[in-house]
Amino acid sequence: MTNPVAFQRARRNSASEQVLVVVTEQPRWSALKDILGKLGLHRVARASDNEHAMRAVADGVDAAFVFTSLPDRLALHVTMAAAQACPSPKLIVVSDGPHPDLFELARAGAHANLQWPVRADDVRHCLEKPLHAATDLDAAARPLLGRVGLRDAQSLLRYAMLRNALTASQGSRRGAARILGVTRPAVQRMLREDVPELSQAWAEEPRTAPRRVASATNTVKSFEEAPTASRKRRA
Repeated sequence: MTNPVAFQRARRNSASEQVLVVVTEQPRWSALKDILGKLGLHRVARASDNEHAMRAVADGVDAAFVFTSLPDRLALHVTMAAAQACPSPKLIVVSDGPHPDLFELARAGAHANLQWPVRADDVRHCLEKPLHAATDLDAAARPLLGRVGLRDAQSLLRYAMLRNALTASQGSRRGAARILGVTRPAVQRMLREDVPELSQAWAEEPRTAPRRVASATNTVKSFEEAPTASRKRRA
């Protein structure tokens, strides 16, 4: 039986696959843990309050099941935090039916919604379903067609991923390399050759670099606001 999270995170060691279940009710926790175990997922952790949920998200998980029955809109807080993690887990919201926060949870980064009680086949389908990243990337690339060359578009993507990896790793080149799946020398080469603004910002003061890097985003904006001028400069 194919492990669904392993399918999504093939590059990660199978021993490190971790699933988080954020729920307060013991019966629901036991039932979902049993389903995940039958699907081959045995490293399943539970969080029932904000502190433990945030700590688990910060430590890193591959998938997270968040129940809307949590008090104080904790489901929304956890979803927002997990969506900004790097790498972010697959986020699955579990509700008892229509819920007033479902739309906001989707906007915050939830990838799927299951209604309780859940079935093993539905859980598997959610875990194996591709993330929206490819669809989002298609939507972002469509306006660039005919306006930006492929090489420039590749530079934009590389720049954005490198910038976000450095921010997530707090300026650590080794940490950014691990997030991007490349070597540390490769990150250094990209900083030196592709985006020197980033290299200078992180070298001067890693803690304040995210604010300084904001000025470097003009490189990206220039392609959207003045693509013709950008192509002339490249020429």
